[in-house]
Amino acid sequence: MTPNMIVTVDARGISKTYGDGENAVQAVRSTTFTANAGELIALVGPSGSGKTTLLAMLGGLLTPSEGSLTVGGVALTAEGNSKLAQFRRERVGFVFQGSNLLPYLTARRNLLAVAEIGGRTNGDPKEVADRLLDEMGLMERAKAYPSEMSGGERQRVAIARALMNDPALILLDEPTANLDTTRGRQVVEMLQSEVKQRNKTALMVTHDLRMAEYASRTLRIEDGVVTEV
Repeated sequence: MTPNMIVTVDARGISKTYGDGENAVQAVRSTTFTANAGELIALVGPSGSGKTTLLAMLGGLLTPSEGSLTVGGVALTAEGNSKLAQFRRERVGFVFQGSNLLPYLTARRNLLAVAEIGGRTNGDPKEVADRLLDEMGLMERAKAYPSEMSGGERQRVAIARALMNDPALILLDEPTANLDTTRGRQVVEMLQSEVKQRNKTALMVTHDLRMAEYASRTLRIEDGVVTEV
């Protein structure tokens, strides 16, 4: 790591256990890794390996049972629920398997909704929304509703929405699962470009190793244990 590299994620021995005693299930086991600004990291592993649990901890949706976790300068393991909610609004952008756009809002309004629920934006929300849509090649679709868009267009809107709050960290759960190969590559290439240009950090859960080719590096999780590939 170069001296001026910004560490976005610093996980130290984090674990997540569900249940107690004989019924306890350890979904993530004593995991240590860092993720740096400007990196797109692929997270791969079989179903049930702990990928979703790890992503949820990084996004402040779950608290580790053990270890320390700092994301974007916020010590998540030391924060209460209200602070974690603020952290999610201000420092994390989520992109889900399905785009999860609000069906009754246009592309532009889906982005503006982020600001309206209290997320921060780096400038006037309307200007930020239009800039992001333009960068995603979607300005002509700004007034279109999700039902009027292609799958690739919806995912691009979802990525733009994830960038609306100027997040330190972008978390993607199988963002190309419902796309064909060509559209999937377009989405990941665009994400890779945004991460580098804006000095963000992104972790992308994927089962498609072809999409992992675009990552700065790959982490594999199996039986809750994370290793670098």
